[in-house]
Amino acid sequence: MKHRLFIALPIHLEAKEKIVLWQKSHTDLPVRWIAPRNLHITLIPPWYTEDIPEVHKKLLTFPKICSLTLWFYKITVGPNNHSPRLIWIEGKRNNQLNVLKHQLEMILDQKPEKRDFLLTSP
Repeated sequence: MKHRLFIALPIHLEAKEKIVLWQKSHTDLPVRWIAPRNLHITLIPPWYTEDIPEVHKKLLTFPKICSLTLWFYKITVGPNNHSPRLIWIEGKRNNQLNVLKHQLEMILDQKPEKRDFLLTSP
């Protein structure tokens, strides 16, 4: 059986609290909000696999990450203004995050996306 997986970083508690405050001040928007526990930054987009133990084994070889400092500066809609499906926050590009993403793609045998990697979180 195939399973849909993706790799993401959780959002720090302080950022989650700010996002929740913003959501509460915009209850008039006709949207379904993501629960704070599900806020994340997607590094590897969804793919299908039958071998979860193998993915887990590969991830265990990945070095631990101490911390990353990410700066978010804008609330916008995505994937673009012409077909908005998400409200997300955008952040300043971060070389450490780009390297992390590339290393994960290599370990997991995932091809990089053709589009630019943007620092966003739904």
